[in-house]
Amino acid sequence: MSISKIPILTISRALAQVQSERPEVTVSFTMMIQGEDYGMVPDLGVKVLENAKENGVRVDIVNAMTMEYYLKVQHCPFQRGLF
Repeated sequence: MSISKIPILTISRALAQVQSERPEVTVSFTMMIQGEDYGMVPDLGVKVLENAKENGVRVDIVNAMTMEYYLKVQHCPFQRGLF
């Protein structure tokens, strides 16, 4: 999904308003992590968090949504069954 289709500014401002009215509200984001060497998707991860911070959102939790990636390195201790 393109970041241009997600109203990030609107979401950040709304979250900041909710937190200002109800300081006990916890904000958490679950961010997609791609591949074993790519990391967080810039448009759907880093920019969302930066925008939240710029708009006064207190982000309490950031969860990394990861999958088990097949590693192509032979005899890697992270491969299934070697632990």
